[in-house]
Amino acid sequence: MNPVLIILHCREIPECLDSYKKLPIDKAYLTAFWENEWAEAITNFINATKYSDYLVISDDVIAEPTALQKVLIGLEKHRVVTGYCNIHRDTPDIVNTGIKSLTNSRPLSASDYPFISRQEADNNINEYFSVSFLGLVFTGMRKQMWLDYPLHAYPDGMGWGSDYFLSYRLQTDGYNMYAVRGAFSQHLGGNLLLKPTLMGKIEKHIKLIPQNSKPRVFALEEVLP
Repeated sequence: MNPVLIILHCREIPECLDSYKKLPIDKAYLTAFWENEWAEAITNFINATKYSDYLVISDDVIAEPTALQKVLIGLEKHRVVTGYCNIHRDTPDIVNTGIKSLTNSRPLSASDYPFISRQEADNNINEYFSVSFLGLVFTGMRKQMWLDYPLHAYPDGMGWGSDYFLSYRLQTDGYNMYAVRGAFSQHLGGNLLLKPTLMGKIEKHIKLIPQNSKPRVFALEEVLP
């Protein structure tokens, strides 16, 4: 296995960035892209690199190395594997994965998200339990799977709901998705939603930081030609 972690770097959140730096995996910072640009930028990055597995994480999670390792082990057994986090700082006992099938092609309200309790996830009888929602916390798939199912967003505004849209398409096409018991990381959320974004303030780019070689920057014209 030769994996890389793609970090959806929209904001500067020091405690989260510090946690990503400590992870024992090659990292690619997708910086200053709007959500409706993620799919094309990530697809072009995947086509330009030779990793076997690509994992994605949002920019407001304090990433746990043990959660990463659990997901990487899971990817040796399953095509689609994810970790999870609390959905909000004020709701630490509810996590962003779920078992109930998605019924709408796009979420119409909060009730469309099939979230479960952290206790259900952390104490699941199965180490790898079937889920219907991938919350972009070490959400991993093989290279070809990402090319077949890019991280498209719903088109309103600058894009939204890419996690739900990906989950719905995979579910509709009959793919099994798994969360790993205990693969929890802390989601900060809350007032961070008001934190200024990097979009429009710095040049869009992807910075690949391998563990054992020099960093490489993919310029905007390389990933959004």
